[in-house]
Amino acid sequence: MTEFELDLETFLLFPLFALGTTVSLGLIEASAIPILDLGETLFTTGNIDWTIGRGLSIAALAAVVINRDDPLDFDAWGIMEAWAVYVTVGLLVAPPFFPALESTLASTPAAVAAFIVQGIGFSLITYIN
Repeated sequence: MTEFELDLETFLLFPLFALGTTVSLGLIEASAIPILDLGETLFTTGNIDWTIGRGLSIAALAAVVINRDDPLDFDAWGIMEAWAVYVTVGLLVAPPFFPALESTLASTPAAVAAFIVQGIGFSLITYIN
């Protein structure tokens, strides 16, 4: 992996991340894949329903973080990387905690904006490395 370059895992994992995120945001139907319901709740913690789609997005993001040059050296992370992870995970997990955010993200323009922000965050995490 090289700094300031989109790595191979970005191109392999982003489709999985995008699929899980678009289902979580309601941009596509949870039954988009006929053999798997991405909206199926695996378990619930607090106000968060951990669906297969949400888990897929978090797992893809975790795979990119772990595949870094110094995967768990959080002290070496810059502000931009830490913020990208925080915002990306926050937009995936936070809506149930903030009812106003959840109802806002339920509308298509806001959901598309959230998807774009999450996609940029995902790419920045691997690009900055």
